[in-house]
Amino acid sequence: MHKARAFFFVAAGVFLLALAYHLGVQSATAQGAGQVTAVWPDGGLSVTPDLVATSTGDVYYGTHDPFASPGTWTLAGHIPSSAPVVCIKKTGSNPNGLEYAVAYDAAGGYFTSSDYGATWVPRGNVFGAPTPATQATWGQVKAKYRPGASQDK
Repeated sequence: MHKARAFFFVAAGVFLLALAYHLGVQSATAQGAGQVTAVWPDGGLSVTPDLVATSTGDVYYGTHDPFASPGTWTLAGHIPSSAPVVCIKKTGSNPNGLEYAVAYDAAGGYFTSSDYGATWVPRGNVFGAPTPATQATWGQVKAKYRPGASQDK
């Protein structure tokens, strides 16, 4: 009886140790804004604003002199995409002087902003409608592959 009790406590200890390890293990990752996935440098040798998008959809703009310090980057807004943003571009300005911008994500989502990246509006998908993902029923699969199913009677 004494050996069974000792075995039980050892087994319970090993189980609880494995459970604690399983529940507590996490990957060590940085808690930054995400990786830069899209950049729109406005170019030129003057002080110009640039747009940067991260993998989390955050959009930053910065004004800096390319020959001076790195400048100041400000969080402008967030692109509501389900996939990483792969392209961001300024496309002009509105009558109030704010820049228009467009962005595309890896899934083909198209987004626009009329206030230099502060608010983003989804405008559709460049690939059209999403692909339907309905599953065939078991009866449909059997009817499709059963010998003689394609013959007209």
